[in-house]
Amino acid sequence: MRKIITMISLASGIAILSAQTGKVGINTSTPTNTLTVNGNQSIGSGYTGIVAPTNGMIIQGSTAIGTSTPFFGSLLELNSTGKGLRLPQIPLAVTTFWAPLSGSPTNTASYGMTVYNTNPDIQTGSPSYPAKGVGEYYWDGTGWVSKNSTIGAQSSEVYFSVKRYLSVYA
Repeated sequence: MRKIITMISLASGIAILSAQTGKVGINTSTPTNTLTVNGNQSIGSGYTGIVAPTNGMIIQGSTAIGTSTPFFGSLLELNSTGKGLRLPQIPLAVTTFWAPLSGSPTNTASYGMTVYNTNPDIQTGSPSYPAKGVGEYYWDGTGWVSKNSTIGAQSSEVYFSVKRYLSVYA
């Protein structure tokens, strides 16, 4: 009994000593941050018994960064007056190739995946998926759809059409 009490006292002393350094660790005896958590994590009672992704996290309910009151319809809300959202920077090669992303492009969970293409020489894989250089693209299940605007080219076409139209009726 005395050995058990000594072991508990020793363990408690080490825990208090670690806590006094201002660093707490879960699944690690050498935390490197104020809170270091190694392994997968789930937050919320709805995930009881569900395994989170390896070294990842699943969160039940709304998640907010920069606000304590996310809009009730938001799954994720980011709030800042001086910072933005940075999408993953990916060098896409062809508008109909999923690579270099990992995972399956035909899995319905991949639909809507959004990236920022850093390759100015991205190739058009199909007329349905024209390459528009560097910028945001999303995957629709078959190809990358550019969010880049083509307003400049369309404006020229509209301008010339209007000019011809006015010339005929002038």
